[in-house]
Amino acid sequence: MEEKRNRSTYNRPAGDRTIDAEVLHIDLPKFRVQIKTEEAWLKSDRNAITVFKTEGMTITLLALHQGALLQPGSYEGTGLLTVQILEGEMEFVTEADVFRLTEGQLINLHEHLPFRSSATQETLALLTMVRFAEPGPVAEQPESLQADGFGNMIDRPPISGSTPPLSELDRTRMENPPDA
Repeated sequence: MEEKRNRSTYNRPAGDRTIDAEVLHIDLPKFRVQIKTEEAWLKSDRNAITVFKTEGMTITLLALHQGALLQPGSYEGTGLLTVQILEGEMEFVTEADVFRLTEGQLINLHEHLPFRSSATQETLALLTMVRFAEPGPVAEQPESLQADGFGNMIDRPPISGSTPPLSELDRTRMENPPDA
């Protein structure tokens, strides 16, 4: 695996760091101090540091001033979004409910679920986004591959002119189906 690094920028001159490696140690206490001493935190309603990024997954440390919104509120193309509160408090509003998260709590949201979220006080949170691969074309299955009625695909060549015989396992499953 090739190590991935974040380069330093004008706003984060000491930002050169590894963000993906076979094993990556992340020093959150160090980043907690750094995020609140940077100019972005002093001049904006938020600051963020990506601490891990690989194909399909990003972990970002967020610092939000009271009233800052977590946007865009839907995260199109994200499979899962998780926010864990490290300190402070946030409110998440979905169509079905309102959640007030405090230190140590987290929330998971699936993609395409509209929500609104804001920091109700100064907050540090860990945002994890997992992106699922776009579904590709369905691979062709051999004709002998058949469903056994329990969601299992089994390789059972058809017997011409008759129904394939049930195995002992098939009979047992039909007599005692698994709990739904």
